[in-house]
Amino acid sequence: MPTYQFIRIQGYPRGPARKKGTLASVLAEGRRDPSHSRHVGAPEIEVTPVDAEWSSLREYQAWIETTMAQSVSPQNIKGKVVERKVRKDATAIGTVIASLPTETKDTSLEKIRQFRNECIDWLKVYLKKAGMRLNYCVLHLDENYPHLHLWFTPGREMLARREWAMSYVTNPSVIVKQNFRQNFYRDVGRRYVDELEKPKEERRRRIPSRAVAAANRLPPGEPNSDGSIMGLPVAKESNSSDADHHSSITPGMIERSPFYIRTVRRMIEAALQQRQRIGDLTEEQIIRLFAERSGASEECCGGIIDNMLAERSKDTDNTTHRPTRSVLEDLRKSHESSSGSPSPAAGTSDTRHTETPPGDSGNSPDGVMGTPTLDRLKSGRRLKRNNPPER
Repeated sequence: MPTYQFIRIQGYPRGPARKKGTLASVLAEGRRDPSHSRHVGAPEIEVTPVDAEWSSLREYQAWIETTMAQSVSPQNIKGKVVERKVRKDATAIGTVIASLPTETKDTSLEKIRQFRNECIDWLKVYLKKAGMRLNYCVLHLDENYPHLHLWFTPGREMLARREWAMSYVTNPSVIVKQNFRQNFYRDVGRRYVDELEKPKEERRRRIPSRAVAAANRLPPGEPNSDGSIMGLPVAKESNSSDADHHSSITPGMIERSPFYIRTVRRMIEAALQQRQRIGDLTEEQIIRLFAERSGASEECCGGIIDNMLAERSKDTDNTTHRPTRSVLEDLRKSHESSSGSPSPAAGTSDTRHTETPPGDSGNSPDGVMGTPTLDRLKSGRRLKRNNPPER
């Protein structure tokens, strides 16, 4: 079975450890803090300092937060360079995750460490060209596949200018990302994997991010009051000691969750309801329907309805080029006498939409004069105020 390369570069902002995807949570998971390592049985890691002058990873985190707070972000405002404080949501740490496609239990430690050393050497050169420096490499041996977490920050030249800018490295363009992966595969990856990437038809479907967020109301592994993990039920045969193994989310779990099903059903029902109502209601009823569904107060909703009805009435009075009801009745009677086929009774309120070619008078086939507002609503166009009648 062929193996494929996995390497990813990403950046994270400052933030508390309880919030996923921040500097604190990334370092806590990397150093296997108890609150962030419930998905593994016995933590087993190897920390390799690369270009680091800190005695621990916690001191490393404190240095990043302090240095960012003292850094500035130069901005050119009307031809003048102005120094602003670095945003709180700016990238605080860059990470590169590289994984071996063979299982940890079947891979020799010598091969894993060789892969680590080659990744460090290659990434040091790459980051130096980008003005960054590689600080640490953390090897995780306690999961199914051995993988590296390589952390980097701005280089010394940038820090000497009291600047902190990393987004152009951690979030580059698509072409830069492709070159990054291809160059790594050419220099390092091809000695450990068979192919650069998996064919599209063999890739796993991504889980919707909103569904994942709904299932992850608590930090990873944090038990709910009902005994579930991360919003998902725990298998009945599992006990508290191995319940952490049931915290992984799969597309099937998300699609069967009540939140996901309710959301999809509401979207479908709303679409079907609007489609049916727009086709059967009169113009006045449609205006009232849309105004009432806006969520406005009763007083505001009544004002909107009264104003729009007054505007539509004014538009109708100004439309003098359209045939009147008496003219339409004469045309219908003439059509009945010539064709002998019955036509709908006069005064019917059916306003089903039919396409009218340009230049038509706008009357519907059953004798009811069409209105520009209703036609626009049926065709999906936005309702505008004081819109001139369609010609």
